[in-house]
Amino acid sequence: MPTKWNECELVSSKEIAPQTRLFTIKLLGDDVFSFKAGQFITFDLPVHEKRLYRWKSYSLANAPDNTNLFELCIVKNEGGLGTTYLFDQIIPGDKLTFKGPEGSFILPEYKPETLCFICTGTGIAPFRSMLWDICQHPINATAIRVIFGTRKMENVLFLDEWRELIKLLPDFQLHIALSRDEELPLNKEKNIFFYKGYVHQIYQHQKLFDSKEPIFYLCGWRNMIDEAQKNLLNLGFPSSHIQTELYG
Repeated sequence: MPTKWNECELVSSKEIAPQTRLFTIKLLGDDVFSFKAGQFITFDLPVHEKRLYRWKSYSLANAPDNTNLFELCIVKNEGGLGTTYLFDQIIPGDKLTFKGPEGSFILPEYKPETLCFICTGTGIAPFRSMLWDICQHPINATAIRVIFGTRKMENVLFLDEWRELIKLLPDFQLHIALSRDEELPLNKEKNIFFYKGYVHQIYQHQKLFDSKEPIFYLCGWRNMIDEAQKNLLNLGFPSSHIQTELYG
């Protein structure tokens, strides 16, 4: 079946952290943009003759809402053709071409006792989509854990939204690993925990989970995913309970 390409329009682009922007995009026409939380779209950007450099995929960062709008959380890759174009060359009203949604990195159909989302940087995007979707369509998971790794406090994405989710979801915790900050925040907040270092020290504590068989979702760069997957298997979690989405 031939690939279907759609036309969309940039509505807005807002900086949410250093070198990181939240893009709001509108599908042109009257159709609803229908997708499942966790899926991605692929742009065909006018930046090169070769498809390898033109086709750039990004996870959808908002929950499905029966409109023709969607959001993308993107970090600028210095020297990267795709993000340079998106950050520096387009303005609201400009048109883009994309295909999708695609991908099977989605919430399970059954009701797991515990969901654990592990990510770094803008790998948080599909989890933002999933969490707000869970608020709209509860799946009755008894516990949700987000383990998010980034460099510094200024790079923590959507913190105000996590605070809101803590109020909305009965057993939601956010665990943040800061790899470059020397000092951790002094203020203690309900169900938000900070660590020095990387995400791997966090999920290896069994007491983090309320059940013996959580479902893990991993999203980020290959090195993080490879190490986390190996560690989780060594801890005895079955491979069928580990879902991955690779960035880059």
